[in-house]
Amino acid sequence: MRIKKCLIIENEPYLSESLASKIEEIGFESHIVSSTAEALQLDDEFSALLLSSNLHDEKGFFKVIKQYKKATIILMISYINNDLITRAVDYGADDYILKPFKTEVLVRKLATFQKIHDLQDREKKYLKFMEVAFGTSPIEKSDEELRLPLAVISTNSFEIDKFVFFFAKSLKKLLKVVSFKDLETLRQNRDSSLIYYLRNFDQLTESEMDETLSFSRKLDMIVGSSTYDDFHLVGFDKKDLRSESEIEKDSSEQESAPILTVADYIKKTILDYQYQMPDTEISKHLGISRKSLWERRRKFNIKKQRK
Repeated sequence: MRIKKCLIIENEPYLSESLASKIEEIGFESHIVSSTAEALQLDDEFSALLLSSNLHDEKGFFKVIKQYKKATIILMISYINNDLITRAVDYGADDYILKPFKTEVLVRKLATFQKIHDLQDREKKYLKFMEVAFGTSPIEKSDEELRLPLAVISTNSFEIDKFVFFFAKSLKKLLKVVSFKDLETLRQNRDSSLIYYLRNFDQLTESEMDETLSFSRKLDMIVGSSTYDDFHLVGFDKKDLRSESEIEKDSSEQESAPILTVADYIKKTILDYQYQMPDTEISKHLGISRKSLWERRRKFNIKKQRK
């Protein structure tokens, strides 16, 4: 939460005193000066600035905005001057109000912008905390090209959460953690600006898995599943999100050809296409990074002979 301290720069004493009285009612400490020169001499930190354009000091006017650009800045102007407003916004001003105005309206503007700035500050602090908690980003350039929905699989839930956090950050989107019970609400109220993240997919029942996968294809969604030792990304297919034992059990109960485990599928794909497709295309096809593809070559002892 920012300090609630407002600097009022206004050469009309009645207006400045009226504004000070109103903003103090909502918890602000106020400081009044009648010129930009006085404002520029102050060493105090302010969270808000109410700046009059009637000071006949254009140079000082923009200097004040630059000096206090981290504060919420609202201009109080006597007439619309597009050039002045545009330049002021470029320097850091947030909004303007046309004189004469009701002080209550200006106070509401100030309170709204303070809430916005408080939320922005809080978001930055949380993001910084998460970056420190998770450490170095695991995201590679090729990962940013992955399409949602996406499944992230590892027995290490921390690694899943870490990848999901940095992946959303790389796309400049916010994450919303959801559960299976939340899906019904999302049917009626989706937010396209969010990436939805469902953890512990492997703990759902068979029917819940089916419903989740069916519905989630309509969303920007990531599911996390703790079913394999090695970290990897897969296409949005339920057979890839279950454990190897479950897949083997299903295959033994069917008369049709057995379903490959994810590890066998990746191995087979590499062997089938390594001389037909470049590694970039193979990794995209499998939904993994090129680094992960290289690690699997080494794990499966697959050597690509130069032609």
